[in-house]
Amino acid sequence: RLQPPRRMGEPALWVRYRCRSGTLEAVIADRIVCVDCGGWCNRLTHWPEDDPPVPGDTVAYRCSDCGDRWDLVLDQEDFDD
Repeated sequence: RLQPPRRMGEPALWVRYRCRSGTLEAVIADRIVCVDCGGWCNRLTHWPEDDPPVPGDTVAYRCSDCGDRWDLVLDQEDFDD
């Protein structure tokens, strides 16, 4: 499950998407903390309003400090009924 960034004084940034079926919602972080260096990874993946994410989609992030890319797969737990 995607977790919010945890740095002092920094707010978590989230975007809520409604799934194609209209019954599920995904809350996806705009930024996550890089596992390698502790810097911020900004979300590269965005969805249009008429084609929101579904379980199995990949969310890509790029670290602004070390340049590493992180690809996270959304699973059913990332969506709330």
